[in-house]
Amino acid sequence: MNALKEMIYSAPSPKAIQYTHFPTVYQAVIFRNWEMIQPSKLAEILETDEETILRAAKDMGLRVPPLVDERWLKYGYITILRNNWHLLPIEQLLKLLDWDEEQLYFALKEDDFLWIKLGRLKPKIDPVKYRPLNEKEQKQTEKIRETIVKYFRSETTWKPFGFLDELSQPVQFERIKYGAPNSGEVALDSDWYIKYDKNSAFLDGVVERFKRHIFQAYGVMLQSCGIQAYEVKFEGVSKPIHLIVEPNSEKLSESHEIEISSGSIIIKAVDEIGIMRGLQWLEDTFEKRRAPYLYPGKVVRNTKFDLRMLYPYSSLYGDPFTDSEIDPIPEGLLERLAMTGINGIWFQSVLYKMVPFPFDPSISAGWEQRIKGLNRLIEKASKYGIGIYLYMNEPRAMPAEFFKKYPELAGSVHEDYTCMCTGKKEVRDYLRNACERLFKEAPGLAGVFTITMSENLTNCYSRGVNNCPVCSKRKPYEVIGEVNRCIEEGVHKASPKAKVICWNWAWEEQNGWKNEDIGKAVECLPSNIRLMCTSESEMEYTIAGVSSKVSDYTISLPGPGARAKLFWQEARKRNIPTMAKVQLNNTWECSAVPYIPVMDLIKEHLDNLSREGVTGLMVSWTLGGYPSVNLKFASKYFWKETVNVSSANTISDTISSGVKDEGTSIDSSNDTATSEDPLSQAYTAFSNAFREFPFHVGVAYYGPQNFGPMNLLLPEKSGYHSTMIGFPYDDLEHWRSIYPEEVFIEQFKKLSDKWNEGIKLLEKVPDCPQKDELIPVAKALHCHFRSTYLQSLYVRYRDNLPPKDDYKVYNKRISEIRDIIRQEQKLALELWEIIGKDSRIGFEASNHYFYTEKSLKEKVINCRYLLDKVFVPIVTQADIEAALRQLGITEGDIVLVHSSLSSLGYVVKGAQTVIDAFEAVIGKEGTLVFPTLCQKDFERSYETWHLDKPSDVGYLTEYFRKLPGVIRSDQATHSVAARGKYAYELTFEHSVQRGLRYGIFGDTPFSEASPWQKLYDMGAKVVFLGVTMQKNTMKHFMEYRVVNETLEKIKDEEARKRLKDRIWHFKDYRNRGNKIWPFHNGEQLQQALDKAGMIRKATCGKAELICVNIKEMVDMGMKWFEEDPETWYTPDVIEWLKEAKAAMEK
Repeated sequence: MNALKEMIYSAPSPKAIQYTHFPTVYQAVIFRNWEMIQPSKLAEILETDEETILRAAKDMGLRVPPLVDERWLKYGYITILRNNWHLLPIEQLLKLLDWDEEQLYFALKEDDFLWIKLGRLKPKIDPVKYRPLNEKEQKQTEKIRETIVKYFRSETTWKPFGFLDELSQPVQFERIKYGAPNSGEVALDSDWYIKYDKNSAFLDGVVERFKRHIFQAYGVMLQSCGIQAYEVKFEGVSKPIHLIVEPNSEKLSESHEIEISSGSIIIKAVDEIGIMRGLQWLEDTFEKRRAPYLYPGKVVRNTKFDLRMLYPYSSLYGDPFTDSEIDPIPEGLLERLAMTGINGIWFQSVLYKMVPFPFDPSISAGWEQRIKGLNRLIEKASKYGIGIYLYMNEPRAMPAEFFKKYPELAGSVHEDYTCMCTGKKEVRDYLRNACERLFKEAPGLAGVFTITMSENLTNCYSRGVNNCPVCSKRKPYEVIGEVNRCIEEGVHKASPKAKVICWNWAWEEQNGWKNEDIGKAVECLPSNIRLMCTSESEMEYTIAGVSSKVSDYTISLPGPGARAKLFWQEARKRNIPTMAKVQLNNTWECSAVPYIPVMDLIKEHLDNLSREGVTGLMVSWTLGGYPSVNLKFASKYFWKETVNVSSANTISDTISSGVKDEGTSIDSSNDTATSEDPLSQAYTAFSNAFREFPFHVGVAYYGPQNFGPMNLLLPEKSGYHSTMIGFPYDDLEHWRSIYPEEVFIEQFKKLSDKWNEGIKLLEKVPDCPQKDELIPVAKALHCHFRSTYLQSLYVRYRDNLPPKDDYKVYNKRISEIRDIIRQEQKLALELWEIIGKDSRIGFEASNHYFYTEKSLKEKVINCRYLLDKVFVPIVTQADIEAALRQLGITEGDIVLVHSSLSSLGYVVKGAQTVIDAFEAVIGKEGTLVFPTLCQKDFERSYETWHLDKPSDVGYLTEYFRKLPGVIRSDQATHSVAARGKYAYELTFEHSVQRGLRYGIFGDTPFSEASPWQKLYDMGAKVVFLGVTMQKNTMKHFMEYRVVNETLEKIKDEEARKRLKDRIWHFKDYRNRGNKIWPFHNGEQLQQALDKAGMIRKATCGKAELICVNIKEMVDMGMKWFEEDPETWYTPDVIEWLKEAKAAMEK
């Protein structure tokens, strides 16, 4: 395996996590990969046939046949890797993805530090194969199916990667209904046309998009002409929108002005992209006005940030230029990004993959295809005024084998890789020449940005530690300056106007960069570059009494920090333009949503940067590239907007607030909506809530907030350390980073509580598209923040359980844990509903989907398993007695019990305690009854029946049957066992031929001589202990009565016989055909009785107990069935009842 072997097989291989909520590992493999991988491929991997896989999936409640989305293998392979990292060995993972070793190695190494995200280890796992389940595993599998059926009653509407379809389509506007203009407003209608003085393919596209938008939104059809048709007179139109390009070197690119009068609109700009911004300003103003109306006046918009660059939301990270079938920047995405003010997109690149590597051309295989793909993207993006930039992290380190041939190039050694030393002329020449070649091959490239210190090993100081015999004698900034000079020289030799951006990522004190050396460091940089700093770097903060400095990017703490200011200050001394690396959509504080709507924090940050004189922005790392409401909001601050008002009215409601005197000039770029605006109130609430985030780089990278409710609650401490945006596990110690446990937990509680208040405010906003857009995102964020609080509390409680010998203390803690689990289950269900309507939720470009609809279902299975099997309270006889009295059970009662012993939890002394508790409450005058049905081999029940035949409807029933003094009724299918005053009377004549009732189980089970009839006659009570009324045997008694009492009312013997022959009878049990039986849903009956106030409830241990009087239940049920059969029965039964009624009347 070569490189893959060196990476994986030399790494630690601890025991994999055991996911005990699945009976077997192969079932976990099927469940997690269902509808992502074809069943035939799963069958191949698990060494079985496809039919077996389909059956196993169906047994777990999964959709069969599956709707497999083939896009998972292209756009979601990281999700697949994470899902299976603890399930399958490497060989089976390769089969699953249909990859070879080189593909896996490249993904682990180059896909944004994927190997680090996975923990730099591969858990030890034996090959997974299918095998038949044993009885215990079958029961657990049935529990899984029941959970899926109960909590997910309908199939998901989730469409993974649905956002790709949306972003591939042009922007569509709904037609807006609007009234007449106000006095003084200029109305854009069909009298207007667009003219521009330069025949330009770019402006042609811009104008056509503008015309399309205006027509879709307002029904206004505009005409247009370029220079060749400049004097063309359009019939019936006389008012021009005149587009004029006037270059001005004293202004930043895209600066423009709009002058509005009743007879013309003039847009002047320093360049063509500025014209596009002017037309976008018109669109935005119309949208806020909800009509194509403007007030006369002049707006001057001078660019503050001339570069606004991000990573495209829909792009794969690793190698975006090779696969022509995968479009990383679809047309719809480009159009939307342009509308939010974005003018730059960046992609990751590896230099030796883009141009031939002179030392070993074989590793550059496919470079021509990549260049072709890159040029295709450059041309495509340019139509929207967007430039393409490449991220360079060079020169890449090489394995030891490389330096056997080129020992003179070796620099600092780190584990299995060695740096190519830039102290060597050959390496510097390679960097220059390769960059020059790249920009000659792709002349339309807008530029590059460099990272020179990071997790990737590149130059000899790239990881701070330097053992190079040459570079270790130099300062870090000297080596870094050298790398950037080589890149800048190569780029600008081929393309003088291209931008070279040096990012000071990780130029930190712990890596040898002292504050007093910052001036010297900037001096070492070439002058023809831009210096970009992580804005928040080293910003001091205190949260809940814990103080620290920011060492990563954050939204919750608006920058800039002291270190960025120092670098910018030194850059200004050399007239080097400055940029800020910020996040305007999201961060690792929560990247599973496309944006975090905290507009107050965004405004604060952009205002601060503007005051610092920063002129460019990188607004996202791999996360945060969605064309969102956040970016649209931020775009207001990309320009310094001055309004010259020519009337008593403002030019638009969105430019300024209040009425200005005629002829005044105001700066409106910092205007925001008023505090009375409900949407602004919601934004402020979200912003204030987010300030509670317990920020630290450790929390951002290692906390569970990116995975939210998907992260499983492990029953025992795993021993695994959380990984960087990979696996949170249950590692509270690393989640909390610098914060004490109680502070960390409390901060996420505060955050989620306050965030929920913001949601309440948002829900009060009048219905509008923006509200519809924000609601699912805001609710998903609440799920993530609340779940982080709950998970942290869970781990803390789980790892500090009190001893069991103190029942009360132990049960109190168990009760708290169970409450946490239920809340986590609820959040998983809520998030499952949200993603069914919004495919963006859970996706991030470099991590793919953090969760799927299956993983949220798995979380519910996980929670149910913990509640059923792990965190169970200790139950005593006194606890059970108290619950029974709460149900209204008293001395002398006859009580029928349907039960699940395991539902209670851990019962001291087991089943006998339950029996003792019941008999203690009902006393010697009472009678205790259990059903002792025999359902296995049911069709042979009468042949195999004997009084000692074991009951198979619960452990308690069989335990009770064998106790001294218990009498069992002699009936094959529906016997009961009783002990107490009326035990004999209830059971003695169950099989006698008296008062027989015809039916599906034979004629004796529910006859007038049966215990079921007597329980009804004697006013008995029925208790459901940990089970619902779906387990109610009295429902069959009711069904028998419906059939037999209906037939008895029919006097016409022929009609009665015909209708009787249509009843499903025991003799036809295996061959139902078109026979009917009036089954009803027991849980539906339970809900109706509960609503009618006829049910009493109690809780004991982890079980819910309910109790109802049998006669009252039966009488009410029979009444409902007769009055409203459509509510209770299937169509064939309803038809039978109608025929019977007709026969009665006849």
